[in-house]
Amino acid sequence: MTAGLSSPGGIDTLVRRFDQTYRDKVAGGAITHYLATRNREQTVVWGAGSKGITFVNVVPEGARISALVDDNPHKQGRFAPGTGTPVVGRESLRGRPCGRYCDEPALSGRSCPGGE
Repeated sequence: MTAGLSSPGGIDTLVRRFDQTYRDKVAGGAITHYLATRNREQTVVWGAGSKGITFVNVVPEGARISALVDDNPHKQGRFAPGTGTPVVGRESLRGRPCGRYCDEPALSGRSCPGGE
């Protein structure tokens, strides 16, 4: 059942490819720079589902994200596993200055509108 995992194109190759992609897009890339240069209070991630939770846990400088915003009232008032980032509703954003909106830049390979 596992005979083909170490063959060319097997799990070893996939792991190396994932590691390189992660390093290129996230660890040393524009996302880390973007987060490092932003005001923490103005930096939130939209969605406390699997992608949002994963994002705040794996992205360097993830501690600079002040909250995960989610419309699900059962998630609001809780904290993201791993980082402890609070989950809030969109109403908590009223009165807060807003910068740019980024739609899953790390996962899609796109950058923020007007980004560096």
